Amino acid sequence: MANHTKATWDADASDNGSFTITTPDGEVIASRNAWEHRSIESKANARLISAAPELLEALKDLTAELGGTGLFADWPELKAQVDAAIAKAEGRS
Repeated sequence: MANHTKATWDADASDNGSFTITTPDGEVIASRNAWEHRSIESKANARLISAAPELLEALKDLTAELGGTGLFADWPELKAQVDAAIAKAEGRS
């Protein structure tokens, strides 16, 4: 079971490459100092980090919905990727 902060995470990225990931009530999840030569990449990283809880939940929901249907049997590599991503996010890999 993941023990991450249970909330939607928001990204606030600036043009100088710094960013802060926060919960709606202002709790700081992560921050990055200025990284000017890679500001576009830094903003993309901030968006990805802030989406992590929702991505994890979506993968878990997908697995729960499709796991018993046999649909994953047609895509064993995809199932392995999904399981590995969930395990990584939950600290089991």
